Amino acid sequence: MKLGIIDDEWICSFLAQKLIQKVVPDSEISHFKNGLEAIDFMKQNRLSPLSLPEFILLDINMPVANGWDFLDMLNDLEISNYHPVIYISSSSQDPEDIAMAKKYASVKGFLPKPLTPFKLAGVLDNIGE
Repeated sequence: MKLGIIDDEWICSFLAQKLIQKVVPDSEISHFKNGLEAIDFMKQNRLSPLSLPEFILLDINMPVANGWDFLDMLNDLEISNYHPVIYISSSSQDPEDIAMAKKYASVKGFLPKPLTPFKLAGVLDNIGE
């Protein structure tokens, strides 16, 4: 499984990567420090959607391009046959952020930080259902 972590906080990305490796040991994980970095990667690989992450953990608050910017840019890319499962991973419990996440069809849920193996396993086990 190809997974993407879009988060500017090194420690959060590192912990998410370690948790993913425990839950899905044979996964390929890409890390991006902000939404623009992730979009640039997707633009470069848009002709081969199988090389793009199937599952994305997306932080909201990042410099350069935040999570909402990323989602808008991803929608604008219109990559054929590419429909990643996206979960917002944030320490925010703001009802406005949770409501905003529901406006994007690609966002399947909201995972509050800190992530745990139990939370992540529950989400990853349900992919494809």
